[in-house]
Amino acid sequence: MDSQLLTVLAGPRIINRIREEGLTPGAIKAVVGPATGPRWMAFAGLDVALLESGLLRGDGPVLLAGGSAGSWRMTAWCRSDPIKALAAFRAAYVDMMFKSTDTPEDRTNELVQAIDRFMPPEAETEVLSHPIFRLVVTTARVKSLLASESSTIRRLGYGLAGAVNLLWRGRTESLIERVTFCAPGAVTNGAEGLGRRVTLNPENLRQALLASGAVPLAVPGVTSIPGAPPGSYQDAGLAEYYLNARYITDPNGITLILNHGPRLVPVWLDKRLPGRRPMAEYLENVLLVCPGPAFMAAVPRGRAPDRTDYREFYHRPQERARLWNEIIDKSMEFGSLWHDLITTGRIREVVKPLI
Repeated sequence: MDSQLLTVLAGPRIINRIREEGLTPGAIKAVVGPATGPRWMAFAGLDVALLESGLLRGDGPVLLAGGSAGSWRMTAWCRSDPIKALAAFRAAYVDMMFKSTDTPEDRTNELVQAIDRFMPPEAETEVLSHPIFRLVVTTARVKSLLASESSTIRRLGYGLAGAVNLLWRGRTESLIERVTFCAPGAVTNGAEGLGRRVTLNPENLRQALLASGAVPLAVPGVTSIPGAPPGSYQDAGLAEYYLNARYITDPNGITLILNHGPRLVPVWLDKRLPGRRPMAEYLENVLLVCPGPAFMAAVPRGRAPDRTDYREFYHRPQERARLWNEIIDKSMEFGSLWHDLITTGRIREVVKPLI
């Protein structure tokens, strides 16, 4: 029944090690927080269970890379009390209210207020000086038509980007540039696919988090980010939706991804292209953990939340918040299974090949 509640998949470089040793302290060298929007609620309990397990207290730093909502989650992990910080993040995210009459600026202000609610002033120092975790925030610097002030032209630009991506995978660099904001010591020169790198600091942390979650066509791009090239910065999913890079070069290290489902999509433009997967070399050392079919069947409406819920509940925001909190509570319950698999070593019995 474990596999029906929790899916555990490992890349070819690490699966035998996990089957022989389980997960040991120090084995996880990177954790990736996908740009999933509200879908993180379906696996929120996995975050808490992992942090409470003590598994990440091994030797050496652990890189925490995230995009959009994933970057907000990873930032909460970097607080001195990550369990409390994650609770504040969950509350701030669920409490965001968007109305059909909102202007783009209204949506930006709602995001800014949410970040401020889970990131008090003292958080910046904690996040950037964490003794173990090294934060990486992914953004997309949009160019040409995508950076236009006209919403009509921007829509044309995204249509063009989609066509280019469909015909020539990975050739959208003339329209979308990946810019990765890295805390000091966060990545090595051997990392692949991170694009242009900018040092993360107290002056640009909040703006990087805002840009990372600035949903295309809904929220204006963020400009004038200190230390970053001039331009308009948008949602990380344009550059990395779930996984589109190799973050560590240690052949024995594990890159952990907690996700709402087993499919890993490289970029947002790939989400309706079923055959698109991350490059095979990016998957070699990945451990993917997500809710299984039995768990998803038990949550309200049988699926993870997504951004369409905002439109569905425009006039019933309290009902949306209640629904989302119910899913989070369910996730906390099944997080105990993940904790058990880690601490007892039973993960060796349930892990399956990722590719």
